Amino acid sequence: MTLPLVVCDEKIMITDQLERLPVALRLMPGRSIDQDSLEGASALLTRTITQVDATLLIDTNVRFVGSASAGTDHVDIEFLERRGIGFANAAGSNASAVCDYVIAALVETGRIDNVLDGASVGIVGYGHVGRQLAARLSGMGAVLRVYDPLVADIPKTWGVDALQDVLGCDVVSLHAALHDSHRFPSRCLIGPSEAALCLPGALFINAGRGELLADGALATLCDNEVDVVLDTWPGEPHISVDALARTSFGTPHIAGYSKRAKAAATNLLLTPLCNALGIDSTEDAQAQNTASHTIKVCERDTVGELLRTVVHHIGSLADEDARMRCVMSDSHDGGAFDRLRHAYRLRDELADVCIEGASGDKATILQSAGCQTV
Repeated sequence: MTLPLVVCDEKIMITDQLERLPVALRLMPGRSIDQDSLEGASALLTRTITQVDATLLIDTNVRFVGSASAGTDHVDIEFLERRGIGFANAAGSNASAVCDYVIAALVETGRIDNVLDGASVGIVGYGHVGRQLAARLSGMGAVLRVYDPLVADIPKTWGVDALQDVLGCDVVSLHAALHDSHRFPSRCLIGPSEAALCLPGALFINAGRGELLADGALATLCDNEVDVVLDTWPGEPHISVDALARTSFGTPHIAGYSKRAKAAATNLLLTPLCNALGIDSTEDAQAQNTASHTIKVCERDTVGELLRTVVHHIGSLADEDARMRCVMSDSHDGGAFDRLRHAYRLRDELADVCIEGASGDKATILQSAGCQTV
């Protein structure tokens, strides 16, 4: 019997669950996936770098598209619906990894102690990442301000009615989905006038979508002496070397790149894939909860010191920033950015670290940050 052909972006993790499915996999670079490569294919598993629309699919027999990503702005969902093509994405799969990235940014910019002491943090977007980040930072002691006009269930103590109320916080972190279709479009949400509302000395993080920033926003932030950490960039993969030079830390869209996140992104697509192709699948992939690393607490260690130790143990933003500046300084094409993403070594998460000997309030705060404690 001929197995159904599934074209798969080569950077999607091939988990044991996917490997055991009765399908034939054709692995390809995401930017090389075109109509010719989909000949004979029943399904496509892709990431955000492949534009999925009529141009790609119109003359194919693809019955299912799965995107191993939270975002869907690269997919023409209305076209898929008109053609009766099934679709699923991996919403929430990388939420913990992105939250870890934000905490790492707080550590490496020297803001973590301020947050633990009650600094204000403004979160734009209250989806999977925004919700988890708000819960974590609130438990760590931050004062939260959350803006998302499309969500009704933001806790009253956090929610604000105006974007400007978030932009005036000590830390601002962007996690809104990218869209143009709603009453409150998020594309170019932060322009020069909005950026001017950020306080000198504040920290501004974009680990959401590059196009949340409009032209001129980064320059305004930097001119106002705001520290900027960018993981997502306008115009990816063709980013401005001058823009990189003005950031405090820059990384190549890897905030969600953890081992757990990559495995979860794949496995979340398998049930809808099997349903679309009429394949029986009874496996239920369970996320691991055992810690891979143990760090012992000295009585004099503060929570801030412990978080600095943990963050540097699982991966350093400074190292990725240095690597990116080195590579991008000699290249002006998008290939360099993609190569950095492809070469990134998947990291562990804070949930993979167990802190031994923490108790009381110290343990509670570390657990809120995402660590395990015993």
